[in-house]
Amino acid sequence: MDNWIPNATTLIGETVDLIPLEQMHFAVLESLAKDKRIWEFYAYDGSDQAVFANILLNRFSELK
Repeated sequence: MDNWIPNATTLIGETVDLIPLEQMHFAVLESLAKDKRIWEFYAYDGSDQAVFANILLNRFSELK
């Protein structure tokens, strides 16, 4: 069941739309990721700007 939803799919709901990740989202996501509470149960601290940038760049490389 790998990739059962194609990467470029937009899922539209009653309350929220899930849109494909694009580089234009980085600034907003980086700003939101600074809240350490988000990363409390993760093995890494994405509130660190360099760590978060690495996470996003790795994700983009997986999409190609």
